[in-house]
Amino acid sequence: MPKRPGNEAVKALFQEAGATVVEEQHIRPFNGVNGCRCDSLKDRAYAILSALPTMFAVRKHVKKLKPDVVHLNTSVLPFAAIGSRFASRKTPVIVQVRETLLTNWWGKLLGWLNRISAPFFVGIDQHGLESISAPTKNSVVIRNFVNRSEFNPQSGQRSHFRDQFQVDDHDVVFASISRIAKSNGSLELAKFLNDYNDQLPGNAKFLICGFEDCSSEYVKNTLKEIDGNSNVFAVDFTSQVKDLIAAADVIIAPFRTAHSARMVIEGAAMAKPCMVTDLPNLKEQLAPEKSGFIFQFSKPESLLQPIRRLCNEPQLLKEMSSEASKFAAEHFDDKTNARRTTMIYHQLLGTASTD
Repeated sequence: MPKRPGNEAVKALFQEAGATVVEEQHIRPFNGVNGCRCDSLKDRAYAILSALPTMFAVRKHVKKLKPDVVHLNTSVLPFAAIGSRFASRKTPVIVQVRETLLTNWWGKLLGWLNRISAPFFVGIDQHGLESISAPTKNSVVIRNFVNRSEFNPQSGQRSHFRDQFQVDDHDVVFASISRIAKSNGSLELAKFLNDYNDQLPGNAKFLICGFEDCSSEYVKNTLKEIDGNSNVFAVDFTSQVKDLIAAADVIIAPFRTAHSARMVIEGAAMAKPCMVTDLPNLKEQLAPEKSGFIFQFSKPESLLQPIRRLCNEPQLLKEMSSEASKFAAEHFDDKTNARRTTMIYHQLLGTASTD
């Protein structure tokens, strides 16, 4: 893994699972995806200058460790894949496509580098695989994993955050749980709730969670919109994610750019229906009209109507909660998806699975 300040928690996670962790300071990303765009000349120069050090570092480790499989956890490490192929042409390389590649020439370059360096791709959604133009015969979708023994309808403390904001049992709480950033649409959601406050049910309450650094104008403007609405509450960035999800009745993902919404996945495992913006990858994370709703800020009624229904129809909320749990069991279960991943290893190695 990259040797960086602040990576201790990630390192500990792997070690607790029994893995030997090797840290390497020369592994650097070649960004070009939503969330890590690499638009400036400085950023692109950094990516290019980091290419050879990354390639040689990975080549060194693959030669030394002689792994059976190299599974890169992101599509922004094409030169790690190239380094692995230089070390051993026989070692299969898998790229985990967790991000949607940019549609500009830089994103296309990143896609091409991946295709020439890796023979197999695992995407967390079909949209991501399509953005990298991965060959159909050499790619598969395996959704993001969630530990359903940890995230389940009984986990978390429902009352903690509801008590903090004096939310009653008859209130329906919609929670947006992500960093406050332009890509996540926090300001747009807060502004929408202000603009249409008089058209929302009185029992609709909203938590906008993830406030950490309040110095940017985007964050300040989001807080300003929230301060003007007694039904919307700002929640600081917290590690108590399960309690936040448990306190909510519905998860809302107002994202503006295509990237995975972890809160939707964990929320579904805890039987929370969702509302997501009309982005291709987000639409893959729910069963429309069953486990959640899809909306567009440009079409206010597409957001207002589901909120009204979920607040005024308790049976609908109950049914959609059940459907969310079923969807999570089918698509996000960690044991099932780990099994599907290891089956790919056996397929590429030509060995029989012992599962």
